[in-house]
Amino acid sequence: MTKLIFKKLLIIAFLFLSFEIFAQVPPDFTKLFQAEQYQEAIDSLKSVDNKMLVQGKKDFLIGLCYSRLRKYDEAIQYFKNAVNEDDSSVDLHYEYGQALYANNNLKQARYEFSKSAGKKINYTASIYYVAYISELIDDVVMAKASYRKLIKDGKTDKKFLQISLFQYTKILLKMMRREEESLKTVERNLIRLDINLVNYIPRYIFPLLRKTIDIDLTSQVGIESEQLMRDLVEEFKLDPNILLNGRRISPDRLYANVAQRLKYDDNIALTKKSSTIYETEVFGKYDFVVKKKVIITPELRLTYTKHKAQETPEVYRNDSISISSAIRNKFEHTVNGQPASFLLDMEYASVYKDWKINHQQIFFSKSYTVGIGEQLSLASSGETYFKLRRSDYTDETGFANYKTLSLSADQYVFLNEGQHLLIATFDMSQLRYYDNETLSNNTYLVRIVYLVFEFVPTYTFQMIVSATITDTKELKELKGYELILNPGIEISKAFTNKIRLAVNYNFTENSSKQAESRYQKQIVGTELSYTF
Repeated sequence: MTKLIFKKLLIIAFLFLSFEIFAQVPPDFTKLFQAEQYQEAIDSLKSVDNKMLVQGKKDFLIGLCYSRLRKYDEAIQYFKNAVNEDDSSVDLHYEYGQALYANNNLKQARYEFSKSAGKKINYTASIYYVAYISELIDDVVMAKASYRKLIKDGKTDKKFLQISLFQYTKILLKMMRREEESLKTVERNLIRLDINLVNYIPRYIFPLLRKTIDIDLTSQVGIESEQLMRDLVEEFKLDPNILLNGRRISPDRLYANVAQRLKYDDNIALTKKSSTIYETEVFGKYDFVVKKKVIITPELRLTYTKHKAQETPEVYRNDSISISSAIRNKFEHTVNGQPASFLLDMEYASVYKDWKINHQQIFFSKSYTVGIGEQLSLASSGETYFKLRRSDYTDETGFANYKTLSLSADQYVFLNEGQHLLIATFDMSQLRYYDNETLSNNTYLVRIVYLVFEFVPTYTFQMIVSATITDTKELKELKGYELILNPGIEISKAFTNKIRLAVNYNFTENSSKQAESRYQKQIVGTELSYTF
């Protein structure tokens, strides 16, 4: 493709040939030459007496005609004769170089173009020929110097400037590849030079390619420059959003969201009291990517909950402010050649609640959680997560302090070309109360989440069904095995990329051998969220 661009530029260069070619030339020749009747023009010159046209000039013009006829062997011989005759035609060396180049006599062609450039004849095209031929014969030093002359020359045509920049950049890259390769044969502890293409390319090569593209984005050279950038990014894994194991991450390191919820709960905290609930939540996180191997993500979530039924103590005692923070770490590696991540999470949460029933939110509880896990690709349809978590919870009552050990697995399955997403979860948890062992239990959770993206343009449908079996252990004779069924649906509409409105419904039913432990509750709500 570069050769095609080169030929087009040379056609443009022909327009700048000096009119002195036809000075003191027989009129018949001029007419025939301009009519592209080159053989007839040659015949007309051969009949001209040397007294009317000196031999050197005649040889030059005959060579010019043979060159246009693409009979380069004959053209070269006549141009050579013209040089030996000391012909003064200003374009002699340039035209001679053209014929030699077309006949693949590259070194001799470069010499003639150098002489043409030295006389400032077709300077830009001549220097470009010198550079391009030097590149073809692998004289990268001469090629680099010649391209640099064109880049530095303020008179260089825009098209020549763009292709010169492009070729100059490719030569720098080629030289750097050779330098790096040669250093691989030398003991590294004896070499302290920073010869590293991964560092060199973004620092030097990319700025030159961007400069090339900026000259003319739509030209073939501009398109090739963009493609070269993409190829280098892929080859040297320079995309900041692709980790060393090949996993692609979001280009947005910062994620922040504000949500306002309005809900109606017909069984607040299992008191059989109902109320409207106002809830405001602010969430933010930032991904720190370390050497494309580790992602450290601090998170902060603030939630304010207010119940409308302020005349009912059983209800408004649940007014609260919760502060949750976490540091989530992902250590990237591969499993069976596929991207995988080792997970290490640390979480802390505190709740300020109106637990003294005086319309004041004061400190009520805190919890710590540490978890490890693995994220990997066991199936082509989606990723799998395994997690082991240990939690400790304490509150001001002292009655419900407990610790939890849980093991979970999540499987993501993308269906219908990514338009549908199925998330299947299984969780086993062991809950142990510090001061009241009779309340300790084991739970087994199965949950299915099914999402349909854009089932109608800008609308997303979500359905959740979960079932939790609780082994009440010491209370088994009284309660037996309890079963909690929890289905829910949500429909959301995206007004923009940042604003979303959702309507949801959630139903919960607990079945138990003990009548007092059975309950049902329903929550209907809306949520308006804004993502920064």
